[in-house]
Amino acid sequence: GGGIGTRGPGETQLETDRRHILRRISLLKREMERISTRRARTREQRSSREIATVAVVGYTNSGKSTIVNLLCDAEIEAEDRLFMTLDPTARRLVTEHGLSLILVDTVGFIRDLPRHLLDAFAATLEEVSEADYIMQITDISDPDYEQQIKIVEQQLVKLGSAAKPRLHILNKTDQALDDKWKVLLHQKQDGDQNTIAASAIEGDGMEDVREALCRLAERNAVEFSLVIPYEDAGLVNYIQERGVVDKLSYAEEGIFMSGRIPVSMSGPLKLYL
Repeated sequence: GGGIGTRGPGETQLETDRRHILRRISLLKREMERISTRRARTREQRSSREIATVAVVGYTNSGKSTIVNLLCDAEIEAEDRLFMTLDPTARRLVTEHGLSLILVDTVGFIRDLPRHLLDAFAATLEEVSEADYIMQITDISDPDYEQQIKIVEQQLVKLGSAAKPRLHILNKTDQALDDKWKVLLHQKQDGDQNTIAASAIEGDGMEDVREALCRLAERNAVEFSLVIPYEDAGLVNYIQERGVVDKLSYAEEGIFMSGRIPVSMSGPLKLYL
C-alpha cells in the first residue's frame, strides 16, 4: 500500500507532482496569510507608539538586508537569492541621541511581477504602503541598474508610495563598471529626496546614510521647553533616557528643561507643556 505522500493506485508521476505542488501552494498561502495578520498587528502596535517607519525597497539582491544589518547591528539573513526576504523584517535604529526609527526590510522587486506573486507577497508590500519614509537601494554595479530604478519607481507608483520622503542609496560603488551612475547624485536634493553613494561591503558612505536617517528620526520628534516641579523630578530621568536634552537648569520654582523627544514618548510631558 502507498504511504502518505506516495503515489496512489493508477496515479501517474505527473499527477503525483501536481498534487504535491498544489499542497505546497496551499501551505504557502496559509503561511502568507499568517504573516500578513502578524504584520498588521505589529504595524498597529508601532502606530500606537508613533514610531516612524522606513520601508527599505529595491530590486532583488540590491543589498537591502546587508545595509539594514549594518545600520541596526541586526542579523537579517543576507544572501544572493531571489525573494530572500519574504516576511518583512523590522529592526529598530536608535540614533546617538536615543531617537528611534523602524527599518522594515521588504521583498525585492522584479520586473513585471506577476499578479499571483503580487497577491502572495501582499504581506510584504503592505509595509511599503504603510511606511512614513522610503529608503531605496540600487545596485549600481548591475549593468541594468537604470532599468531597475524604473521598475522600482513603477512599483512605488502602483503602491501609492512614490511621493513619500525618500532616501536613495546607490550601493556597491566599489564594483561599478564606470562613472555614469554619478549623474544620479545630481538629482533633485531636498528635505524629501536625497541620494547617497555607498558600498555596504566596504562601509563607504554608511555614516552618511546613518546621519540622513537620524535626520528623519528628528522629524518625528517634538520640541519641548518646560518647568518640572521638584515633586515630579522623576520625569527628568524619563526625558533624559528617551529624548535629547539641550538645556537643564535648576530654579526655585522647579527644574527647567528644553530639547526634543519622540512624539511617542511625549505623553508624560503634556501636563507641563
